[in-house]
Amino acid sequence: MSYVKGPDFLIVGTMKGGTTSLAKYVDSHPDVCVHPKKELHFFDRESNYRRGIEFYLKQFNEVDRSGCKLIGEATPAYMYFPWIPERIAEYFPDVKLVFILRHPVDRAYSHYWFSWYNGVHSYPSFEAAIEDERRMLRFRDELHFRRYSFLDRGKYILQLERYLKYFDRSQIYIMITEDLKRNPGESMRGLFEFLEVDSSFQDPFWGRQRYNVGYSPKYLKLHSLITKFTSRPDRLGTLYRMVYSSFRSKKYVKNYLFRRGYPPMKDETRKRLLKFFHPYNRKLERFLGMKLPHWYR
Repeated sequence: MSYVKGPDFLIVGTMKGGTTSLAKYVDSHPDVCVHPKKELHFFDRESNYRRGIEFYLKQFNEVDRSGCKLIGEATPAYMYFPWIPERIAEYFPDVKLVFILRHPVDRAYSHYWFSWYNGVHSYPSFEAAIEDERRMLRFRDELHFRRYSFLDRGKYILQLERYLKYFDRSQIYIMITEDLKRNPGESMRGLFEFLEVDSSFQDPFWGRQRYNVGYSPKYLKLHSLITKFTSRPDRLGTLYRMVYSSFRSKKYVKNYLFRRGYPPMKDETRKRLLKFFHPYNRKLERFLGMKLPHWYR
């Protein structure tokens, strides 16, 4: 397949790692445009991918390119699915790839509650969900990988290694979520240098507003009843989720059903998961050439 002009960069992950904030920060740069629809899901969703590359390129016609030297999009699912790197490389071999990695235990816990919020599962506890994950991923299809990969998505080094089979290391930029939160100016300076735009640019609003804030249900039994319908894997389940999403978006309904934030994770669960992720984090540190001490507590 011959090279097709398209996005200059892709924010490819990780899910629940801060990609919404990162996309907003990048888009604030006067020389950079990020597609206003976060998560185009072209390379990871078969229903979109089968429509062809021209369908994908047409999506960028919606972007006001005036004054933009670079254009990109953010779809965090691109990092996780094993078939994505080859697909991207086929069409955009020179694209720049941006990864943002969050403490894998915190990411998994956020993923669990995010799935509750979206009505795609009804596990009564985080512990029940991660205990069942291995069984669910044995199905090895897109739906199960998308819904039940609470721990598997935190094996970042394995996903990065897949990209290195198709892209040069110089095309890859890796950020740490906790660094972006602690010092957004310094983190964005490095990214802008990578993108080769003015790295001195800073927006005073970086870090002041939270995006994609997590919610947890107030009434687990009620929500379990709802998700018996919305978590169905068939078309009827899709219809139920659409209705539920529209209903849930109403402010008074959202305030009644959900609270901001999550209940604390059990100490023994956190200790067990820190041990689980330890070998993957060590290998990632060697790859990055830096330590991540806060990921061990």
